[in-house]
Formats: sequence, structure tokens, C-alpha cells
Amino acid sequence: MVPILGTTFLISAILGDQTKSALTPLAADRPGFSLGPGIVQKGKFQFEVGYHQNLGAAGSVFDLGDGAVLRYGVVADKLEVRIGLPSSLHASSGAGTTSGFGDSSLGIKYLLAPGKGKTIPTLGVILTDTFGTGVAAFSSAKAQPQLRLLSSWALSDTQSVTFNAIAGQVSNGAGGLFKQTAFSALYSQTYGAFSPYLELYALLPPAAAASNSKYAQGGFAYAYTPMIQFDASYALGLNKTASDKTFSFGVGFKF
Repeated sequence: MVPILGTTFLISAILGDQTKSALTPLAADRPGFSLGPGIVQKGKFQFEVGYHQNLGAAGSVFDLGDGAVLRYGVVADKLEVRIGLPSSLHASSGAGTTSGFGDSSLGIKYLLAPGKGKTIPTLGVILTDTFGTGVAAFSSAKAQPQLRLLSSWALSDTQSVTFNAIAGQVSNGAGGLFKQTAFSALYSQTYGAFSPYLELYALLPPAAAASNSKYAQGGFAYAYTPMIQFDASYALGLNKTASDKTFSFGVGFKF
């Protein structure tokens, strides 16, 4: 998610100048809702995992995994494959508590076009299909395809703006599906190894406008080393149908 624009200098200090061209810093698709178009380096794995807690008037959801994904670079600067691993979920409300694993997914990320300066964005796309492998309370027996269009502008060496547009099908938690569109905008700035960000995003089920959910989120990514990134985020719901607040923290590894 947040591009680590200011951590290239760490490579020389840790790995030496001769490896700088062969090894690029990790840029994780965490912790924000928005995803960047960056592709994992060819022949390298990247694992991202976290913890997410969603608190609302109707109850709370604890998510150990938080969209955990294993990414692998297939074509240099062009294509990666993605395996989404099931989260361990625990939901509590006035009706009681439910626990179990969520669904799994498979996908690809493809770089459509690299950016040029401040005027032409980097463009990418993610195609995923989520499969109903989880327990009934958190899953659907049907596949859940999703298309996510990605764009990112490098405003300067330390600032960037990322936009996502999403269309797909989502489990309703009762064995069925509903169509959903979503939009997001994220601004990040890098200070050395530290990258804070601000984000707005909205989930817009077209068949039920009253259930639209809008959020404002802030957080940061911290490049502990070029191959290890820690992150944290906090979000507030902006309308009655959104959760009151959510927070997460996580880590990404490149190997």
C-alpha cells in the first residue's frame, strides 16, 4: 500500500553497493485499504500479515491475519501471483459470538504502465477470486471475483497519491453474495524509513445505498530494514452504517 520511497539509502548501508541493483526494498500492500501498483521483484517472495479489530455499535470483529497474502514475482516489473490466506476470525454481538476461519483467494497483479514524472501515473490492476473455504458465518459457498484498478502519482521524491477503483462480489455472511463497488484515495509522505499516510475510502453496494460505508484512516509504515516493514493504522467511520472505529497493525517480509 504505502510506497517506501525513502528507504533506498538503507541498501548500501546493510547490503553494500554491489547488491543495490540486484535487490530492491520491500513495498507492502499494507496497511491501508488502497493498494499500490508496485510488483514484487522477480523470483522473490513477499509475505504480509497483520491483526485487525473492527468495533461498532452492533458488535466487534477480531481478525488475525488481516488479509494475509503471499506474493511472488513472476515477470520482472510486470507480473506477480498472490495467494490470500484465511484469517482467524472472532465476531461478537448481542446475539452471541462466532469464531472460525475466513475464505482463501488467488490472484494476480499486473503493471499496465509505468509512471512518468509528476504528470503520468503508474497504472496497474489486480484480479482476484475468493473461494468459500471458511466457516458459514464468514463465507459464501460461491466464488467472489474482484477487479481492482490501481493508479499512483509520484508528486515528489517523498510524496505520492494513490487511487483505487474496485468492483466485485462480496459474501454477505449468510451464504450469499452481493455486488459491491469501492473507491479510495491515499496520500503518503516519506521521512527516511518512516512513511505516514492519510486515506479516505467508501464501500458502495449499488443495490442498497443505505448500507454505504465511508471511512477516514491514518497510519504509517516503518522500514525496519529494506526487507522488513512494520505498520499500524486507525480508521473512523464517517456515517451511521460504517463501523465506529477500526485499528490494525502488521508486518511484511521479503525473501
